[in-house]
Amino acid sequence: MKFMRLRSHLLLCFLCSIMASCALHPVREEAPSLTLLPESYSESGTAPSPDRWWEAFDDPALNALIEQALGANLNLRTAWTRLEQARAVAVQSGSLLYPQLTLGGDVARSRTEVNNISNESNRFNIDFLVSYEVDLWKRIAYQKKAADYDWLEARQDVETAALSLAAQVALTWFQAIEQNAQLKLLGEQTKVSQTFLDLNELRMSQGRASAVDVYQQRSQLASIHAQEPLAQRGLQLQKHQLAILLGQPPNSEISTIHSGYPILPDLPELGVPMDLLQRRPDIRSAQYAIIAADYRIGTAIADRYPAITLSAQSGHQAAQLGDVFSNWFWNLASGLTAPILDGVRRRAEVERTRAVLDQRLLEYENTVLTALKEVEDALIQEAKQAEYVEALQKQIETTERTLEESQARYVNGLSDYLPVLTALQSLQSLERSYLTACLNQLQYRVALYLALGGSWTSELQPVSPKSSSIASGEIE
Repeated sequence: MKFMRLRSHLLLCFLCSIMASCALHPVREEAPSLTLLPESYSESGTAPSPDRWWEAFDDPALNALIEQALGANLNLRTAWTRLEQARAVAVQSGSLLYPQLTLGGDVARSRTEVNNISNESNRFNIDFLVSYEVDLWKRIAYQKKAADYDWLEARQDVETAALSLAAQVALTWFQAIEQNAQLKLLGEQTKVSQTFLDLNELRMSQGRASAVDVYQQRSQLASIHAQEPLAQRGLQLQKHQLAILLGQPPNSEISTIHSGYPILPDLPELGVPMDLLQRRPDIRSAQYAIIAADYRIGTAIADRYPAITLSAQSGHQAAQLGDVFSNWFWNLASGLTAPILDGVRRRAEVERTRAVLDQRLLEYENTVLTALKEVEDALIQEAKQAEYVEALQKQIETTERTLEESQARYVNGLSDYLPVLTALQSLQSLERSYLTACLNQLQYRVALYLALGGSWTSELQPVSPKSSSIASGEIE
């Protein structure tokens, strides 16, 4: 009889293993096809661009800052911890694919009294329990695969954060250079304005200029001095931001900031828009989110079907501790549970997961369109900014000639000082605007590199957690 029961259980396990290969919801582990991608961008360059795009600026200080930030930035390290959480969830989700073995033990002592006769007894029990849910409809397998793709999605989120971090460091570095360059320019403009003031004061002492001319020039010189604290403030704020990006306190020492911009690299060869699907981690993240949502549909569908659980128990039991391992028992069991009435909860869950998949598909399409827009925006912004910078250069040259001619007429007594003052103020304002325009040109190039993505993020390795004052208990 025992043999017949054992054979029945083995036959049931065999049949279940065959049925487990049946899937109620097939899932395609590939990105959906897109028909909206154009064949090419509106324009493209021919220069080769390194995968680590910041190296194209040929600025060793910038290279060092970005490498340091990739290893120390707190937001990026936080993203790594979220990835580790996703990995642990994936491991947990797959644990039910394997038999679960538990060890139990208990000790009991009881006493009964009948007709004034007491009887005491002990019970010592040690048992092992093995349980296994036969994954007939791939519910557990689907759940595990969904968690795996959640992990892949979290990995792409880390890479997206790394891309953004590199761009933030570069933009902050260029802004710091711009503020430093503004300070240097203000110093040069102060010397020029002071020369004009000395000339006017000399001419007034000779009776060839009025006090109004002197006061006007003094006001112009004071307006330059008023710009210096603003530039100093801006430079210090950018240093603070750089320190935070490097995972350091805001007053930390930062690399010496030069006052000259790096040479803008030639426009790189952009490839075709289809390349974005592999180069942009946010697009890959959206792809993995679609696959994970599709697997969750399979999980919800399988949850509506019966589940079979197999269990086996073996143990030792005796009244005396020394006899525990002399007596043993075993038991095989199988159970089936099937939902009958659940208030359409499971059916609603299937509908919800299907709606989530539709949402992920739309989000994926929107992510791709946004990526294309970011590339095209950066291209048009840089192209028009280059035209603007060129126009500023011509305007500066014209204003310099205007200043020279106005100054000559003023010295020769052919005109008053107002044309000279107007030309001087215009020239110095244009010079400051030119520095800002060059900064914007660099920023648009960084935006283009960021929009194009890159494969370098796939080489990133998790950053080892560093001890903090909070974790080490230094803060009470």
